[in-house]
Amino acid sequence: MLNFLYFNLGALRGGEHVNLLASQLVDTPDGIIFRKGQQKNDQGGIDGNQFDLNIPFPPDPTGIAGPNHDIKKYLSLRPQKGKCLYLYLSVSRSVNAIAQGKWYADKQLSDRTIRSMFKSIYVECEIDIKGRNICNHSGRKTSIFELFDLGIPENTGMAITGHNSVSGYHAYAKPNNNHKREALSGIVNQLEGLPLLPSSSNTIKRKNSIASQSSLMSDSITVIQILM
Repeated sequence: MLNFLYFNLGALRGGEHVNLLASQLVDTPDGIIFRKGQQKNDQGGIDGNQFDLNIPFPPDPTGIAGPNHDIKKYLSLRPQKGKCLYLYLSVSRSVNAIAQGKWYADKQLSDRTIRSMFKSIYVECEIDIKGRNICNHSGRKTSIFELFDLGIPENTGMAITGHNSVSGYHAYAKPNNNHKREALSGIVNQLEGLPLLPSSSNTIKRKNSIASQSSLMSDSITVIQILM
């Protein structure tokens, strides 16, 4: 359940999960609203530093247990009279406690466990992470990549991620394989359309033609390097 909860909040900065409070998730008739508080390193998002960012979860489709269901289920399993305000609680290890419906202890999950949750999700899903540096911030990067792939408008994406500058938001805009294929396809088409070198003794024409092709090839190589 904690992994589902974490995954639903994957667009946060790596360290933000440690300080999340349960009160930041508000149940409304239109779905759960996540109230993202400001941090000392938070850029504030397009709404400005003086406001919290309200990120709404759309209602779950009928008959489907989506993010709203997962969040409500987790909140209902927390100790009803608990004193710990943090969102992520330690899982109960006592069989007797679980039998009494006490699924979580009234204390925060350890800092180390929270900071390695995204990697734990990869391991549990049996995804190969050999040679890969997987951390909580990887979830944020993946979420932002998806926003770009879906063509979400910049202002909407920045409101979700908390970015205040377009340059900071675009720092995550790495082209996917489809983008690379489209670009390389265009380059190949341009090269295929080049005229053959004329079999003329006119040295000036040959030099101009060769120079033209060399320039295009140089530009193509530059584009490929940028995309890679």
